[in-house]
Amino acid sequence: MSDSSDNRRQGRRVSAPFVDIRVRKRGLGINRWTDECSLADLSSSGLSFFSAALQLETLDKVDLELTVEGRQVSGSAIVCHSSFHHGQRKYGLLFIQADAELENLLSGQVFSTGEVRHLGEELAEQFMRERSANNENSARWLRANQLMLDAVRAMVSRLGDLGLLIYDEHGQEVRPADALAASDDGGVSFPCPGTEGGKTLRVSVAAAWNTDTGADGYILSTGQSFASLLELLDFICSCFGRLASAPNKTLAR
Repeated sequence: MSDSSDNRRQGRRVSAPFVDIRVRKRGLGINRWTDECSLADLSSSGLSFFSAALQLETLDKVDLELTVEGRQVSGSAIVCHSSFHHGQRKYGLLFIQADAELENLLSGQVFSTGEVRHLGEELAEQFMRERSANNENSARWLRANQLMLDAVRAMVSRLGDLGLLIYDEHGQEVRPADALAASDDGGVSFPCPGTEGGKTLRVSVAAAWNTDTGADGYILSTGQSFASLLELLDFICSCFGRLASAPNKTLAR
């Protein structure tokens, strides 16, 4: 069962899992802020959120505050929709007033490059968790693969911080982190020296799952496998060491 006004939100709605929200009903007397709210989605014209504590009616006016990476933005809205959802209320709000920071949030200007990257990663991981929720082996693979991705990215980023530069498969001098790319198998690809002085190739690695032993492992697109994450990281370090440019040369920052 749901209640709606004629004014419905327009525009594309996106999930915003890293945004905190609190809401206060307008009216006579003192109404307290309610922190027991979780944002469902956000659009240029409004938002929706879940709350088991708030009791709002269609056309009620509310004040709201959103917190993004420590920054607080505020505005006011009108309730245009309410419904029950898994034991709690879901409310749709239509913005009627927004401060400058909220306007920037809605246009995307408030996000830094890191926050945009974090949003993309968060949504991808959320999607894959939901997709594999009913498959134990798939969920186990997803955890192992994400652990591997985080470890590889952290290691190559640190190598770059320490001054290492490498030549990629195109002969371009780059920082190690800039040589990484997502691969079609859900893993990560990187340049690797060819055997016996052959040309540099791009290879990919992803987590593997052995249905017989239940063991995690990691396998390259070349077929080479590694029993542990430490072995894989050591191999990537070895590859980058062989691709390293002059030891004292650094890129302009």
